[in-house]
Amino acid sequence: MRKDFSRREIIKWSAAALASGAGAFGLGGPARAQSDQLVVSDFGGDWATWNKQNIDAKFTSVTNLSVLHDTGSDNAARIAKAKLGIERGEYDLICLADSFFPRAVSEGILDEVNYDSPAFTNHKDVDSRFVTPNYTSFLFNGLGLGYNPRMVSKPPTSWADLWNPEFKGKIVLPAIVHSFGLHVILLSALAAGKDYKDTKTGLDHLKRLADLDPIWTVDSQANARSLFQEESAIGWIGRAEWLQLRDWGGSTEFVLPSEGGFLTSWGFSPVKGSMKKEQIEAYINITLDPQLQAANAKKLGFQPTNKKWTEFADEGLVRKVSWTPEEEKRFISVDYSWLNSNRAELTDSWNRIVGR
Repeated sequence: MRKDFSRREIIKWSAAALASGAGAFGLGGPARAQSDQLVVSDFGGDWATWNKQNIDAKFTSVTNLSVLHDTGSDNAARIAKAKLGIERGEYDLICLADSFFPRAVSEGILDEVNYDSPAFTNHKDVDSRFVTPNYTSFLFNGLGLGYNPRMVSKPPTSWADLWNPEFKGKIVLPAIVHSFGLHVILLSALAAGKDYKDTKTGLDHLKRLADLDPIWTVDSQANARSLFQEESAIGWIGRAEWLQLRDWGGSTEFVLPSEGGFLTSWGFSPVKGSMKKEQIEAYINITLDPQLQAANAKKLGFQPTNKKWTEFADEGLVRKVSWTPEEEKRFISVDYSWLNSNRAELTDSWNRIVGR
């Protein structure tokens, strides 16, 4: 299914998300959780399918509780929806990209994780970069450039290569409602030779990029499909999605731009108001299970955060999925608290530029 949209459509959706925070998913919330259910706000697609078949299956076998997923790709809308459901106890857990956890904290919807609980047997083996008071990421990704060698004569090396006029109409980028929509402003600043926090330069550079009529997508799978189907020649992609694309038989290549790629991760956090503390701890601990993380790496290509995952993977998979120390030195770790404090202003600016 084609997942590129007009500027006007993207602006309409992002404006609605800003206005209501729940427009993409309705206002009713999930059905009230039953005593034998754990209700999780999660992403959809292949991601949710894998979670249901693996994490949920193990959780149910341990606790005898079923899991109900309320899914959607828009982090902001799911945060707003979870906030509306706190008083009614509608949600137990929420899965977010790390770029949105500061927003969820500022909205007051998250509980802290009690790592002293005996339920947590796996987090001690998790890379300390991914252990936070409200969540522990269970996988991570590096975000960079994908390009099709059949459509690109000179392999790109820099974010600045996106501004090549030869690629007009053939560039795929995350829209503002995407988990990494605001990153387009950040990479625009990097492409201009500035720090990613120089948003004035980033927005000025974004105007030129918007003139090249990019394909704007609402989720990472759509970025991968656009490159795979050769609708786009070049664009934003995570390496995990690139590995999936290669498994589909696509010819896209992946590069970490010279200015640096972006490090990102995902995790589950307890939602305030839930009465299922023990079950929540059990679920989070299962997401950190090294054997399950290894299975996820094999299926979806994300690098696990539990250092023991390599004990459950063959050498070929470890080489395929793992980032080298040299590559990790080129990761940019975005200050997401800073980004969240500027989110409304930057979103408004993005809308005015891309929708003009």
